[in-house]
Amino acid sequence: MHKIPPPDLLKNNVNYLKSCILYEVLSEKPILECYRHFCERNGDDAMGYDDFEYYYYRFYSGDVDFEHERKIDSEEKTLTGLPQEILKMITGSFEPEDRVHLRLSKKFKAIVDMEPVTFKKIVVEWTPDAFKVQINEKCLEYKIDNGRFIQNCYPDEGLETAFDRFAQVLKHPKL
Repeated sequence: MHKIPPPDLLKNNVNYLKSCILYEVLSEKPILECYRHFCERNGDDAMGYDDFEYYYYRFYSGDVDFEHERKIDSEEKTLTGLPQEILKMITGSFEPEDRVHLRLSKKFKAIVDMEPVTFKKIVVEWTPDAFKVQINEKCLEYKIDNGRFIQNCYPDEGLETAFDRFAQVLKHPKL
């Protein structure tokens, strides 16, 4: 009688994991469904989604080489690694009130600051139980609960965060 290897032994066998991915590709199901099935069978810690996605699309396109290692192929791409022209196209499609959050990143801050400001209306309302900021049609409301500010029922927001978000709008160089 053959003994079944322990699951940890299989998780560490890259070729086994790749064969599982190939099996998922052959099922012709959407990638997210395949990844969920892969994790159910092998454990959530068997392989990250980005590695799974890489091999999934490699096998899907017909390049089934189990000896190929991803590390050799290329370094991981990030959004901030894109050329500024492309980032400007991306940020340009955001509403002005949504661009405010992008200014927290140094690379995006410079790009967002190049965009023209189209704030039509900024309204600030301070009451004993709430702090409201309305930018164009988008409204952020921070309710006071036991001395803490809560935005949209998320208690992680503090008074500093509420003011920081508002200050980001006011700090825009083209305002």
